[in-house]
Amino acid sequence: MKRVVAILSMLSVVAACSTQESTKPGYVNAEMSIVAHKVKKLIPYVFSPEEFKKPENDDLIKSHLRELDRFSHTLPEDKLEALLGKDPIIHHVVQNIQRDTQGAIQSFKYKNYKYARASIKNVVFQCFQCHTRTGQGVKYDHWDLDIGQLKIPATEKAELFIATRQFDEANKALERVMVKAPETYNQQPFEKEEAIKKMMIAYIRVQNDPKTALNRLEYFSDLKTTPKYILSSMSHWKKSLKKWLVEDAAKNQSGIDQQMATAKKLANDSGYDAAFVEYLRISSRLHGDISRSKNAEERAEKYFKLGQVYEVLKDAGFWDVPLVYYEACIKEKQKSAIAKKCFKEVEQEITLGFTGSAGTFIPAAEKNHLNRLRAMAGY
Repeated sequence: MKRVVAILSMLSVVAACSTQESTKPGYVNAEMSIVAHKVKKLIPYVFSPEEFKKPENDDLIKSHLRELDRFSHTLPEDKLEALLGKDPIIHHVVQNIQRDTQGAIQSFKYKNYKYARASIKNVVFQCFQCHTRTGQGVKYDHWDLDIGQLKIPATEKAELFIATRQFDEANKALERVMVKAPETYNQQPFEKEEAIKKMMIAYIRVQNDPKTALNRLEYFSDLKTTPKYILSSMSHWKKSLKKWLVEDAAKNQSGIDQQMATAKKLANDSGYDAAFVEYLRISSRLHGDISRSKNAEERAEKYFKLGQVYEVLKDAGFWDVPLVYYEACIKEKQKSAIAKKCFKEVEQEITLGFTGSAGTFIPAAEKNHLNRLRAMAGY
């Protein structure tokens, strides 16, 4: 969620005072807590197909959906930007929450319960995308909802814990995934990969804790339940974390361009997964740098780099995020060299997305969108 640095006129002291009050973290957290409370009311139904379909719950669920829809339009984008910087992910997440809530309302109305549930689950996932961007924000560990008791997969529980900023509980849930033995030969090896990646996201991007991240990787490396195909990547992650700890101890952090070069070389030599931790760390730095960017050109450069980073992090739950940053780059610094670089990435992403065994078929709406971006970029 996005937060723009508010520059208040020295001539408008009275106005500035009232604006300051509304951009304080406490104010924003209160607004976010209201929306979170509306999501919380739906969770016991959304994660239980049986309860969601019961006729006696119909009016209650409709009421909760309408409330969520109403409050989703009060999410304070401007206040969030004032706290975090002009990060495009904020507007993207807010738009998706509004869209998915509307989709759930319409689907529930026509008794398409499966799609309605999926839409609200996606709202939770939008919270995950935003809340793993930074450690800043309110925690909801005071909820009268025991997420641990929900009969859902552990990775889904972890997403709920992360969405509510209960990161210690999320890591416990993910650790249970890692230590459990599969019940059948091919049962969910990818669930363990998803679990360990989400755990690294929480430790690195949110908690800024390379020491604990390294400790857990050392532990999981010795477990017989850890899929062998992950071990090679994990060895690279451990090296990246050890390097980070050495830099911290020496107070000698590499520059962002040097880090990008290191990550690209590692990805080229050993595969994208090997560079996962490097790119997580870079993404965390770039998100933090956005709030310190002095002008549009600086921000556009950072958006381009974030697009590149999220190309690697896609399968950790950030599938649509590269396009968010590439398009923001074009709009931020139109008709410029960096905008043209970003447009090439957008064009490639969209073309690949609509290419299959029968060829490339890009819908008219997407072609029109591409043409608008092409003009903005200066082609």
